[in-house]
Amino acid sequence: MNTIAKAISLAALFFALNAYSAAPCDCTAAGWIGECIATLQIRGTWVKVSTNVQQCSRVDWFVDDEKISQMTIVLNGSEVEDVSPRKPKAVVAQSCKVCKDNRIPVASRDTAPSDQPAQQSRKSPSTSLFSGTWKVSGTNSLGYAQKGEMTFTPIDDHRMKVSSLWEIAGNSWSSTGEGTVDGKTLRFSIGQANCSVTPTTENELAQQCTELGTTGTHRLIRQ
Repeated sequence: MNTIAKAISLAALFFALNAYSAAPCDCTAAGWIGECIATLQIRGTWVKVSTNVQQCSRVDWFVDDEKISQMTIVLNGSEVEDVSPRKPKAVVAQSCKVCKDNRIPVASRDTAPSDQPAQQSRKSPSTSLFSGTWKVSGTNSLGYAQKGEMTFTPIDDHRMKVSSLWEIAGNSWSSTGEGTVDGKTLRFSIGQANCSVTPTTENELAQQCTELGTTGTHRLIRQ
């Protein structure tokens, strides 16, 4: 490798390391700050990894009788992992560690429990209408039943991360996107679908999505 190529490689490594250090979670051994409880659910070639904390956490787990463990960094309580082409018969959690969460200011991490309600009251009332995990059921205009699970996670007062796991006509897949809250309506694009969601009750949402000329109407129930 010539001198210029070496310099480019070193520069790329430097920026990659800086990007890693700025990651939302520090899940190295030095960043572990406690224990948590992990739950694993098999869904075809997907495994849903959930923890009992909303803070960053690291879950190490095994698929079937494999000797090498999988590792999942979980944000906001759950993540979905693709293990295709395998269709696992069993998954086992080895450990669950709560990690240092770089998204939380130091002052917030050090706040006494009695001060937590004051911190929670700053959450945007708009995003709180949608925040959480929801069970989805419905149909599209072609008559196919659609079901799955969606998670809406606040990014700031008006933007939300959208994660979904869908099962349609015997096939399943996951996708992510980003949406904007305007009053009591959340609008987002995910894959090739454009969706709008409005609350019908505190624990139920109505969703309509259009994709490639078809329309899907869904009911979302808070989990």
